[in-house]
Formats: sequence, structure tokens, C-alpha cells
Amino acid sequence: MVTCPSCGHNNTEGSKFCENCGAALQGQTAAGNTQQAAQAQYAATSQQDTGGKANEYLETTKKVSKQYFSYFLDVLKRPDGNGMKYGTDNFVNAIITFVLFSLIIPLTLYVHANRQSYFEVPFGEVVVKPVIVFAVFLFIFATIIFGVLKLDQSSVSYKSVLVRYGSLLVPFTAIMFVGALLTFLGLELWGSVLVLSGFSFALVIVPLILIPGFKQDRKRGIDNVYLVIIVYVITSIVLGIMFSMIMDSLEYSSFF
Repeated sequence: MVTCPSCGHNNTEGSKFCENCGAALQGQTAAGNTQQAAQAQYAATSQQDTGGKANEYLETTKKVSKQYFSYFLDVLKRPDGNGMKYGTDNFVNAIITFVLFSLIIPLTLYVHANRQSYFEVPFGEVVVKPVIVFAVFLFIFATIIFGVLKLDQSSVSYKSVLVRYGSLLVPFTAIMFVGALLTFLGLELWGSVLVLSGFSFALVIVPLILIPGFKQDRKRGIDNVYLVIIVYVITSIVLGIMFSMIMDSLEYSSFF
């Protein structure tokens, strides 16, 4: 109940004016105004926080994109020279390259499957799952190289291997990107050749450059040829398993 300061009448809670004499209930009005002002201030503060976070995320995205583009072009100019100079502070750039490399083949297959099929091809089955498989494979491949280097008693860290591996993938990612672009434009044959070539060259060439690149960090002195052969053998086994998984995921026969 709210008591009128003029006549002492007990009014219903929430009343702004006295039900008996009509006088303004100052305490209730002030409380209501205070509550409204607090709610308005809270809403304004929340809106500012939301807008501030959105702007912060946008600026961070712009900054990372700009840094990656500069990094990509620098490595593309001299993959062996510039690519091998980057340290662990470029870990994010390496991860972005892994994502792009993993995304191109599934997207190319998705476009090709949609053009060849008379029904809609499921995006999740053709793109999302294979992307995850490719990304996992890249990390497994880096792990294989890291393990081979450790076999030669190398002092290199796993993060360093990932960063340099990501740098060396840049030119092959560029080749695959051009192939995917040709596929989107309708030149599927040439596009497929470039995409598959970029992927194959990456598997063959990267170990040949990456393993000798850590020569100064190795103690046992195992010949590079044998280390590369070990990488190829293990990678072939992993590729066979991965190919089987992708074919099962795509349900290849139902699309073509």
C-alpha cells in the first residue's frame, strides 16, 4: 500500500495519484522514474557493450586477414626461402592455410557433384565431413614428419613443424585455389587437374623441403633420403585409410 502524504489515504500499490484526494504520490512517482531511468541506462549500456564487442571482433578479423594476406604473398614469392624463416608466432597463419587447403577439394567435389546429379547433394556429407577428414590428415602428416625428425633426435618443437609445414603449403594452396576457381567457372577438367596436382605435389614435395630444413636441429645424422622414405610409407597408409573414409562419407555411387 502507498500512503497519500496529503490526506493519509492508503492507495493501491503502484498508484501515481491518490484515489481519495487526487494528490500526486511523490515517492511512488520518483521511484518509478528512477526505475525507468535505471532500465534505460542498462539498455543503453548493454547496447554499447554489444556494439563494442561486434566492432572489436570486426577489427580483429580485418587485422588477421590483412596479416595473413601479407604472409601468403610473402611465402608465395619464395616458398623455400621465406617459408622456412617463419617461427611459432605465425601459428595462426599456418592454421588458416590448413583450413583453406582442407576446404578446396571438398568444395570442388560439391560443385562437380551438383552439376552431375539430378537431385540436391547434401552439403554436410560432401563438404563438412571431408573438410574435417582433410584437416585431421594434415595434422597427422605434420605429426609423421615431427616423429621422423624426433627419430633423428631433433630438438625441433611440434609447433615449429606445424608453422613451417603451413608455410610450405601456401603455393600448393594457391594452385588448388586456381583449380577450384576454374571449376566454378565451368572448366571442370582443368580445374580438377590443378586441384589434384596441388594436393599431390604437396604430399611429395613438402617432406623433401621440410626435413632437410631442420638439419641443423638434428643430432643422429640419419640420411634425408631414408627419413623422407619413412614419411612416404606412413603417409601412404594414412592416405589409404583417409580415402576409404571419404568414399564412405560421400556415398560416391549415389551422386554420379
